[in-house]
Amino acid sequence: MLRSATQVITGPEAVKQFNRVHEEEQRRDRWPFPWIYPPDSAEPIFRANSIQAPTYGSDTEVLLYKVPVGLQFALVELIQIYVGAGYVPGSGDILWTVDLDAPVGVTALMANPLPGLYQIPVPLGALIGPSITAAGLGAPFQFKKPFIIKPETELRSKVKTVQNVSTGSPNFCLSVFNGFTWPV
Repeated sequence: MLRSATQVITGPEAVKQFNRVHEEEQRRDRWPFPWIYPPDSAEPIFRANSIQAPTYGSDTEVLLYKVPVGLQFALVELIQIYVGAGYVPGSGDILWTVDLDAPVGVTALMANPLPGLYQIPVPLGALIGPSITAAGLGAPFQFKKPFIIKPETELRSKVKTVQNVSTGSPNFCLSVFNGFTWPV
């Protein structure tokens, strides 16, 4: 296995590099890109929920998070998984959707799914331990650029079981939203 060599900078070059990094850190509060450097006023948000695997054929809400008034939400990481029997990832037997302001029952034409997160046939993220709460070892799916959700918007994770998966207990669908809020 090849390892890359770490370059040690000394002398005037070290001072220049330190000053560049220091200036960037000083500018971070003035940047209009809070998903790169969250402002000091940012509050971490972690929401999780699980439900028994629903019966076949209809969307079922797994998790709802309503962004508070006066705040924006950056959705940084996501977990959407099925824990149970009979599921082969990618088979289309379970479809996951993350959408905005679309309660269960709203038709697909009226829904507002996040780009790329409509009827996903594969799990996003994973559990490493026996449970996310007992072991605290989730491996979330991290977005390259977080989704910025406006104030008072309802963010939902939905699941639809189609076939070939076991429904009801002890089979569960789990969703996690991880990110942060900050004032508008």
